[in-house]
Amino acid sequence: MKKSRDHAAPPSTTETATRKENSEMLAEFFRSLKERERQTTVDAAGRLAEADALLEKAFAEAAAEFDSGLKRLTATFDLASADRPCSGAALKKTADEIDGFLVFLGKKMQPALERELFQFAPKKKLVLSLVENVLRAQQEAVAALPAELIQPRHGLRLLPPRKIPLRALVTRVLPSVEDLSSHPLVRGYEETYAASAAALAALWRGVRFHLETAAAELEEGVSTSAVEPAEVEDLFPRLDGARMLTLAALDDARKKLFTLGAALRDFLRTIPSGMEEEWVLLHVAPAAELEWAGFLRSRFLRFGRSLKRLPTRLSRRLQKLLAQERRDWVQYVGGIRSRLVALKGRLAALLGWETPPEQTLLQFTDLPSPAEVLLRAEKLPLLFRRLYTLGPLKNREFLVAREDELTTFEGLYQRWAAGRACSVAVIGPEGSGKTSLVNSFESEFGFEAEVDRKIIARRLRGESDVLHLFAEWFRPGEPFGGLDEVVEFLHSRPGKILIIEQGHNIFLRTIGGRRGVEAFLYVLMATRRHLLWVVTFRKVAWQRLDYLLGMSRYFTHQVPTLFHSQETIRAAILLRQETSGLPLAFLPREGEPAADSAETKKSLEDRFFHELFVASGGNIEAALFYWLLSLDYDAEEAILKVSPLAKLSYGALRALDQKYLFALAEVVSHGGLSPEEHGSIFRCTLLESRLVLGYLAQLNLLMIQGGKNCELPVSYTFNPIFFGPVTATLQSMNILY
Repeated sequence: MKKSRDHAAPPSTTETATRKENSEMLAEFFRSLKERERQTTVDAAGRLAEADALLEKAFAEAAAEFDSGLKRLTATFDLASADRPCSGAALKKTADEIDGFLVFLGKKMQPALERELFQFAPKKKLVLSLVENVLRAQQEAVAALPAELIQPRHGLRLLPPRKIPLRALVTRVLPSVEDLSSHPLVRGYEETYAASAAALAALWRGVRFHLETAAAELEEGVSTSAVEPAEVEDLFPRLDGARMLTLAALDDARKKLFTLGAALRDFLRTIPSGMEEEWVLLHVAPAAELEWAGFLRSRFLRFGRSLKRLPTRLSRRLQKLLAQERRDWVQYVGGIRSRLVALKGRLAALLGWETPPEQTLLQFTDLPSPAEVLLRAEKLPLLFRRLYTLGPLKNREFLVAREDELTTFEGLYQRWAAGRACSVAVIGPEGSGKTSLVNSFESEFGFEAEVDRKIIARRLRGESDVLHLFAEWFRPGEPFGGLDEVVEFLHSRPGKILIIEQGHNIFLRTIGGRRGVEAFLYVLMATRRHLLWVVTFRKVAWQRLDYLLGMSRYFTHQVPTLFHSQETIRAAILLRQETSGLPLAFLPREGEPAADSAETKKSLEDRFFHELFVASGGNIEAALFYWLLSLDYDAEEAILKVSPLAKLSYGALRALDQKYLFALAEVVSHGGLSPEEHGSIFRCTLLESRLVLGYLAQLNLLMIQGGKNCELPVSYTFNPIFFGPVTATLQSMNILY
């Protein structure tokens, strides 16, 4: 018998030589790769060390400036405290020193540090260029490989040698240039830089806020010391409070600077190790491809990668399905809950278990007043408590989600500066941020043109009231004889920005009440090329004026101030929180498990801000009220704890007598009413008006302004805390339109 043919013959000399050449070529490739890796790492380390040194120097210099300012202001306060009795001059000198440091902060310290930091901004491509250098070195090394590698099949002579597209196989593991912008190192640096820049902005904002507050308190003390000696308050507590506020703010800022600089520098130090990972695949890929047949091996690799991605794809699909099921289940349970609540209400009414409306109405009186809520801020650390006080903002430091409105103002100003007719109505309910917005407008454009601010504090019932108002504003002691004289006088003066608050006071819903509106609008229309009119109106009052008189035709622009999403409310609250630097903990409701995971904590936060938006109706003052009502400071843990919002039922409003409901609607529609104005609208006695308005005030639905120690008469305005639910209730009853 013939012997079977041996297909696995010993390799020939040619095959051996080919394998040796391939081995030497790959060995040279790996040596070249290692050298290029070493060189790029050394270059990157040098550039990063230089960046680290510059950042360390920049933050150290800023910290030294804070330290110098801290010592200088400490000496100033010591000198002022040694002055006995404490005089207005000492307070004035201390306030001037604080103002001087603020000017130094704004004109030198902040720009200098931000200028240094900007050198390392992501747009300067420090990290991106390092990653690009790695890719370029890798591409140069791969370019030295042959396009195709002939590899014998280990003595299997019946099969031809393998032709492996070596360069293409190795190139496959390299990222493309387009992919580098989303590289983990690049993205990580962008996120770290953005977080550091945001924290630095919060630091500047916090320092300015606290120092401006301290200076303002000292300046108030200066005015106090100018009164009669018997009425002079003890100024030392004021000086001591300003001292604690100022020095604590500077010391806190100095400490935070080192933390901010360390975060950015720490990330830069991790970049070399991250770059090393980019070379691993290039060391592995050629050897792996030579072990298997090129075609079969690539198929296995692709199949393996698909298997690795399969759990991820299945996980994503499963998550989507579970999320949809969860939403469907929540909706289903919510429907059952609402039907059960309705059934409970019908049973309660049928069996006489229903809570009397008067008891439900009294829930409103259980809420503290805004003044009482402000006292809660006294429990916060001195350094942070003033961030949570109510009231309008002085500039755009804490202004959130107003970019579009400020852009509108900018275009409006340019339009007016070009000689075109311009007037703008800023529209929003009580406490929605109208004054804050115009304050920001004034701080942005007040240096370009003269700004004159006025307020319509009393109701304008006719042309004579309008003439008296303009005389009081522009020509005290010399009354105007008519509207044309007012127009002529305004045109004879330089053009300026005229900001008028409480524009809703130009109208009273009585016979002849529109005469005052018409007279006021006549002057506005005749001068709006010469003056830039910016008038604030309360929302419902504007809606009624627009319905009755077509107010929108007299204003070229209307700017609403009510927030329309919970995200803007959240951003406005958390901006102050970031400035304070205090950590937050959102608490679960009673009976719910503690938040022990990041997902649960995020869920509690989302639920709180959803409920806050619903309760406030998008009104920032109401949102701050409920925020303060929910805050509790834990001094031991140095953390702010946020309790869930308690829910109020507003259904009992419908049980109010019609005279109260209609009175409430008129107060809302006018932006406020005095008892006399209420009496003229409803044709009732002054005593009846006081009883109606007083009862609504006791229910916390109205607030009382003016009085004994004020030049203005007593007036009742709507409590902004209840704007959303109360206006919705009145509109659903067709009482408010």
